[in-house]
Amino acid sequence: MRPRIAFGALILLGLLLGTAWGAPKVHPIDGAYQKDLARDSSTAGTVEASNRAAAKWDRELNRVYKALMAQMGPEARQKLQASQRRWLAYRDAERTAVGAMAGDLYEQNEGGTLWGMVAAVRSMEILRARALELTEYLDLYTGP
Repeated sequence: MRPRIAFGALILLGLLLGTAWGAPKVHPIDGAYQKDLARDSSTAGTVEASNRAAAKWDRELNRVYKALMAQMGPEARQKLQASQRRWLAYRDAERTAVGAMAGDLYEQNEGGTLWGMVAAVRSMEILRARALELTEYLDLYTGP
């Protein structure tokens, strides 16, 4: 088996099993997010840190998406573009749903700032998950 194919098979196996090869690496965005939370773990601090991390994950997602598209053949590129458009619709719908749930929980619990924090963290996590997913796909083409 050629080395690139063998490496691709290992990455694919890792994707299927939900595990990474070797020790888990902390992404720089995650590291910055953790430092922000360590400085200020209040509700407002968590919302601000989550919003900053979300903006970084959004930029990372776009960077990785462009790099991945540059590696792909025409058919795969077309399929990824269609998938990304559907993902964007999912992202927007999920943010709307989470925002509505946060508002609903706020009302049901007669207030509380926790719900805005939950919505901010979830919005960030949606971007993070997709950026890391696309990074794994890019690694199949380029290696880690």
